[in-house]
Amino acid sequence: MAVFTVDFGHCLSGGDTGAGGNGYREENLTRLIGNLVIIGLRNYGHTVHAIQLDYANSVAESLNYRVNRILAINPTQSISIHINAGGGTGVEVWGDNLCKDMCNRICSNISNQFDMDNRGFKNGCEDLALVGLYGSSSIPALLVECFFIDSLADCNKLNIQKYADCIVAGILNQAVEKNNTIIEEGVKFNMKNVVVFTREFEGDGLIAQMWASALPEGIAVNNYKKIDYSKVENVYAVGGNIGTYTGYLKPENFVAGGADRWATLRNFQAKIGK
Repeated sequence: MAVFTVDFGHCLSGGDTGAGGNGYREENLTRLIGNLVIIGLRNYGHTVHAIQLDYANSVAESLNYRVNRILAINPTQSISIHINAGGGTGVEVWGDNLCKDMCNRICSNISNQFDMDNRGFKNGCEDLALVGLYGSSSIPALLVECFFIDSLADCNKLNIQKYADCIVAGILNQAVEKNNTIIEEGVKFNMKNVVVFTREFEGDGLIAQMWASALPEGIAVNNYKKIDYSKVENVYAVGGNIGTYTGYLKPENFVAGGADRWATLRNFQAKIGK
């Protein structure tokens, strides 16, 4: 089985946040897509390491951290998730020639699934640290620019799960049919810590991401995903009512939703003693 790194692209705050547009933030969307890519790859038995940094003082500091983490892990394939901006539309994947075919497969999958422009493979070895990995030629690396966040047409087609499915299918050289998915629902292999939430773009999802990042091998998952919780070591949940969630959820691992995201955040802080 392969070893992958999945980088979430930008920090949540500080000097390396992502682009914004049409009510979305790149750094939030890449975490949502990236976590589902991780789940998809792990479902096939692969080892996957999340590369995330929530705060950095500068872009250089952020890139140094990401590149050094990837080089230390020495994965079979490095993957970075981004959202584009700048007035265009469609999908493009930057990579090196070691994984050019993989990049083209991801582009084709996303373009076909979302009926958007296929901007194709672009060699990023000279221009992008997370592709060139500061001159390393031994680790295949790619960077997916899923769509343009400042394009209303692209944003109107947004489907987090479909993006993840298209990326995983491209990486594993699997066929993906339009309006279908090759990613089986359910966790096939043991997982350590899963934080479940109900509202993807509200406070629940962001808090779940924070909680998962603080847990060993933690992953945040939307409650609509069908998961075999009997294979999850610890189940946590944020928002809604406790009855919304699986019977594997222990009351002490539940954070109740508040009247708004700030109230839910205060409930979370009280739970973890911050």
